[in-house]
Amino acid sequence: MSRHVLIAGPATRLASHLCARLLSSSEDTVFLFLSGPDGSGLDGAEAAARVRHAAQALAPEGEGEDRQARWGSRLHLLPVDFAEALASREASLPFARLDEAWYVSAGCSARGMAGGALLRQLLDALPRFGRPEFNHVGPVLVAGSDPDGGTLAALAGAAERDVETRCAALGVGYRLFQLDPVIGGAPLAEAPVREGFELFLAALHDLQAELDERLPEYLGSRALRCLAPTGASLGLIPVGPAVDHLLRESRSRDTLFRRLLITAPERTPFADLCARVGSVHGVRLLTVEQVDALNAVDRTFHERLAGFQDLLTPPGAPGAREPLSDLRLDAEAEVALFRNFRQGLEAARVTRRTRAAALLGSLEPRTLDRDGASLSYYAAGSARGGPPLVVLNALGQGLQYWGRLLDALLPRHRVIVWEPRSTGPGPRPLLLRDQVDDLEAVLRHEGIETCHLVCWCTGPKVAVEFYLRRPSAVASMVFLNATFKCVGGPKDFDTSYERNFEPLCGILDRRPAMAASVLKSLRLSLSKEDGDLGDESDVEAADRLLARMNRDLRPHVLAPFRDEAVVVNYARQLLDFWALDSRKAAPQVQVPVLLLSAEHDGVASPEHSRQMAGLLPDARHVHVEGATHYCLYDRPEFVAGHLEAFFQSLHPAPGLPPKIPSSERNS
Repeated sequence: MSRHVLIAGPATRLASHLCARLLSSSEDTVFLFLSGPDGSGLDGAEAAARVRHAAQALAPEGEGEDRQARWGSRLHLLPVDFAEALASREASLPFARLDEAWYVSAGCSARGMAGGALLRQLLDALPRFGRPEFNHVGPVLVAGSDPDGGTLAALAGAAERDVETRCAALGVGYRLFQLDPVIGGAPLAEAPVREGFELFLAALHDLQAELDERLPEYLGSRALRCLAPTGASLGLIPVGPAVDHLLRESRSRDTLFRRLLITAPERTPFADLCARVGSVHGVRLLTVEQVDALNAVDRTFHERLAGFQDLLTPPGAPGAREPLSDLRLDAEAEVALFRNFRQGLEAARVTRRTRAAALLGSLEPRTLDRDGASLSYYAAGSARGGPPLVVLNALGQGLQYWGRLLDALLPRHRVIVWEPRSTGPGPRPLLLRDQVDDLEAVLRHEGIETCHLVCWCTGPKVAVEFYLRRPSAVASMVFLNATFKCVGGPKDFDTSYERNFEPLCGILDRRPAMAASVLKSLRLSLSKEDGDLGDESDVEAADRLLARMNRDLRPHVLAPFRDEAVVVNYARQLLDFWALDSRKAAPQVQVPVLLLSAEHDGVASPEHSRQMAGLLPDARHVHVEGATHYCLYDRPEFVAGHLEAFFQSLHPAPGLPPKIPSSERNS
């Protein structure tokens, strides 16, 4: 008999595999809604790709496409505004009744459990769909733990109590599934949500790739440490058999109103898991119990795990109450899965980086006349993400820094970008007011009435001045690694770079003939290698590594110093830039602003962003540990995620928080 089944929740491997298995093992019609990290719904193409990937993994080789063909019209991908429709009693939904509803949480951390708005909306809407049976899937809560103690335990326990209370009040049958972390093979290339142990593997891969671009041999010669209690363990279960157990238990009415554990037959010591993962990655991965034992690189890894340690079972905790033998993974099988997962991540990373490197060269420039000179800019991407994003680049710098971030943003947004006219030889340098004029001219040429301004380094000052001129044209602003250095500003906010270069700018302005000797000194200072870290202690080496520039960018940072005429104009531009104090205008800015600063920014002090966040009426500040001035290049997916969450917060679905908290957060 065909039933109508809803599956909703974050876009995890478990949710997409549940959908694929349900379609292939029954004649049920499935309605699927998957959300990204910011709570917004994935579009149909993204959701369909995840289900297809799951179907290929679950089916014997060569049968995945045949199974998908047999699904026919039984899979319905719900629109991105489904959560909004749930919250509105007037909005129409694509189904009038349901026989069964599933909510599958990310469940790997407090962040993963924090999408409770959709769960509550779904529970409240159950009477509209004929009071279907409701299945909630979350993490295993360690026996004996305080439900109000750990953050994950508190949130997961609260979600289960919410299901019990609301279903009882509505007369709805329910099941509360608790699962150990699932793991599968190669991940989908563009996976918006990582869960459980796969979060750990992805964080390690991303950190290793980032550090290799600064100093390739670092993790090959030095250990990486992660926090875990001595004797902690973790149970991992294969996603395919886990899904089979979910469906088997959900088809029995005897399991209604119960908590059902789907757990590994035995838990593996976490130190052993780290050793196996390390063997795959070529990293000596150690566990330590005390935060004091972590160096700066270790702490960066810990931050990226986003509470993964909540899933570890402490020593002495009871074993699984209902171990299932077909969920057993031996050491060899685990290593094979880890290797397959890493290969998938690396293939996806290479694809993204290759695409990003070719991006700007593939775009057709558009040209407009600016006082007898040409201004070339690029426009690309999708308009479905609302107002376009207009990029304001740093003075004197090219667009090479932006390719990776734009590659992550273009699928959802239309983007306008150009290289600031600035340092080329000419009768005078183009000043800040000229940059504002250029921005206004581009918007007029494109017919853009309102936009989001995404600015890096010196770009935020241009954005503030443009806002004062045309406030209605600005929907929001993003300031990446902003500098608001100005004459009369706090000197202790200046970086070493600014303190050393400011007197040279004065010399170049007064005595342009000194350009040759100044250039020689600057080139020597800016192009020298950071040196080997082999003789440094772990603590010193980690600090120096995180402050080191990505090797790809070394040739590009020298752009303002390529010849004497250019460096003189650049110096005069900066003197003009420093003459303006944007802090005075901050209280007039009435649109939301996201500021992102970096711990190891040697160009723009994070203190500028902290101070400006306190002066702007509607600001939120994210401070990124372990990052440099070039975070947009080093961690483009991370930065894009914060931008997407920020834009989503401007127009939240009902039941979601209206905006990101304004207090500072470290990531």
